[in-house]
Amino acid sequence: MGPFEIVQAGKAGRNHVPIRVIVPQGRSADASYAAKIIPDLFARLESYFDIPYPYEKLDSVAVPLFQGAAMENAGLITYDDPLLLSKPDRESIRFQRNLASVAAHEMAHQWFGDLVTMAWWNDTWLNEAFATWMSSAMLQQWKPEWHTEIDTLRDRLAAANVDGLASARRITQPAESKSDIANAFDEITYLKGGSVIGMFEASVGPEKFRKGVQNYLRTHAYQNGRTEDFLAALTAASTPATGPAFRTFLDQPGIPEVTVSIHCTERSKPVVTVTQQRSQPLGSELEGETWQIPVCLKFGTGAEVGQQCMIVKSKTSQVTLSAARGCPEWVLPNAGARGYYRVNYPGDSLRRLLERGGDQLSVVERASVLGDALALTITGALPAAEALAVVPLMVNSPERELVEGAQRIVTGLGPPALPETLRANQGRFIKKTFGPKARELGWIGKAEDSEDTRLLRERVVRFVAVSGEDESLASAARDAAIKWLKTHNSLNRGMVRPVLTAAAFAGDRALFDRFRAAALESNDQEERQTLLVAMGSFRSRTSRG
Repeated sequence: MGPFEIVQAGKAGRNHVPIRVIVPQGRSADASYAAKIIPDLFARLESYFDIPYPYEKLDSVAVPLFQGAAMENAGLITYDDPLLLSKPDRESIRFQRNLASVAAHEMAHQWFGDLVTMAWWNDTWLNEAFATWMSSAMLQQWKPEWHTEIDTLRDRLAAANVDGLASARRITQPAESKSDIANAFDEITYLKGGSVIGMFEASVGPEKFRKGVQNYLRTHAYQNGRTEDFLAALTAASTPATGPAFRTFLDQPGIPEVTVSIHCTERSKPVVTVTQQRSQPLGSELEGETWQIPVCLKFGTGAEVGQQCMIVKSKTSQVTLSAARGCPEWVLPNAGARGYYRVNYPGDSLRRLLERGGDQLSVVERASVLGDALALTITGALPAAEALAVVPLMVNSPERELVEGAQRIVTGLGPPALPETLRANQGRFIKKTFGPKARELGWIGKAEDSEDTRLLRERVVRFVAVSGEDESLASAARDAAIKWLKTHNSLNRGMVRPVLTAAAFAGDRALFDRFRAAALESNDQEERQTLLVAMGSFRSRTSRG
């Protein structure tokens, strides 16, 4: 219900479609970032599909109390108010990136979901997985400096955590009840589906994949589409092997675990043995599925780096590395980190791959190795000591994503899995390993800081102050929190919550009372929520206000 204000964002696309942002009265200024980016992303999506936007206008509507949701109604996309709107002086990096991601996702649905709609709920992935994948693909093209390929990797790792459970369902799970329909909107549909799409786009090639997508949409425009329709279009645009290989990831649960070993002789090319099995939760014995996996091996000796790709169809396969000029010193079984599978690193192969910081690998490849190391440690397939041994190799990296990947290993091997008797050891390890980086970053940024530096500060400094129980950082957080309570403008927007929660973790009743009074006094929804979250971080029993 109104009253509303309408923010005109110009016209975009081949048909010069009007783009508008519709907001509650008095909040037009808060839509400035949305009005700026939506037309550009709209044009990029239309260009990719090579199909004119199918509706007469595109409105983006802010809906209060929409519980963090967004919905791709044809020509009128609804967003939860905080997703779409932010006061210009409060726009954080994370707000900007999140809005761009959600907007690209919902606009992709105008083609994948609205122009062509799934025939039944077992094919929900045709809507949601494609919009998830397309959002990431568009942002990588639009803002390469955001390194959204790392976000895509995180989606893959998050999907694998769910898909690695004994209870995991398949992507094309039959929908026979309302509960089945509700269950379809989960990490398997969105994140696993998007990851599998990305793997096969890399396998068949971006242009062939794009042609398959375009043919599917043109053939089924204003109609329903099924999985078999999409796979037929993709297979026709690529190779006959594509559809059957894709099916093995759609129609069975679980994530493959791939192990690679090399056999070298002086008189012949190296031979690689690739084995696959279903990644098993610790203590489980699941039936072994076999996938048709697009595997790309990256390998090197000295300065020489080569790559070779194949489809692994059986539990054990062998391939000759025809491009190798000798026995490789290292092998990365997931070149480009596009494959939806975990890689196990037997013996000392993990250390050899990452020694000297893994300079022979891209940032996303190294981050993928760290993610797999953590996952396989949790399943018992890799000793925890081997995963922790690579953490110091990454902490001083200039790449934010690698420092955060090292941090996730330490966090992932902590409580509740870590015995109480070892938790003090973990705190000392965090303080010793991450402390210098945290103190270098500090709580207060500099004007010349890059976006990556600002984002890293938000995560690492609080991590050391809280999990590493660094008293000097905790004391500095308290000082910064008290100053912010007085001025409300002394911290970078993204640092308010880390500072307040770190101050609370080491805080006393007096600080709790100041936070409570500020929360009661504030009429700003975002500010009050930040204070309430921080109040939950106090540890003293006397803080039960």
